[in-house]
Amino acid sequence: MDNAWDDLTWWFKQFKEAGGKLDMIGLSHYPQTHSTKLWQEMNLLALKHISQLAKTFQVKVMITEIGVKQNDSASAQVLADFINKARDMESCAGVWYWEPECYEWNGYDMGAFDKNGKPTAIMNAFQSSTKRK
Repeated sequence: MDNAWDDLTWWFKQFKEAGGKLDMIGLSHYPQTHSTKLWQEMNLLALKHISQLAKTFQVKVMITEIGVKQNDSASAQVLADFINKARDMESCAGVWYWEPECYEWNGYDMGAFDKNGKPTAIMNAFQSSTKRK
């Protein structure tokens, strides 16, 4: 589901009421794309909703897509902040970066590799993040 920062409980309730079954919930999260909110708020909202959905539906939640702006100096911090907090949550099954190898392909500006195919500092967030306690 799109926009982990949105409260999607209503959708999953309707899905379950219609006979849908859940073994895990997958969400996407692009914290630097909201037009009026800062990434810090977007990360906190996404983490809140991960916890809320997991508790309500008794399944783990995975961020199946995350991406940050490739040419923004804060992007590595944005991603590390989210990963560090998500790893401390039993309800979060993991975080997957969407299209990390992409370098400004067709206007997509959230790749995490440079034009020479080398990982940028953005990918360091996966190595430097703390391990689950």
